[in-house]
Amino acid sequence: MADLAEGPRMMTEPVDCPEDGPRAGMALEVAFRDGVPVFRPGPGPGLAAGPAG
Repeated sequence: MADLAEGPRMMTEPVDCPEDGPRAGMALEVAFRDGVPVFRPGPGPGLAAGPAG
């Protein structure tokens, strides 16, 4: 799950994450794979990934 800065929560696939995986609060940036948005670690605050719930 990725919580977008604009408010919605989006099911997505994190890519290029560190070995310990994505963490809640991790800044992300959008990337596209075959036209589908995926998220990778990004600079600074903005988007956060974490478990749903």
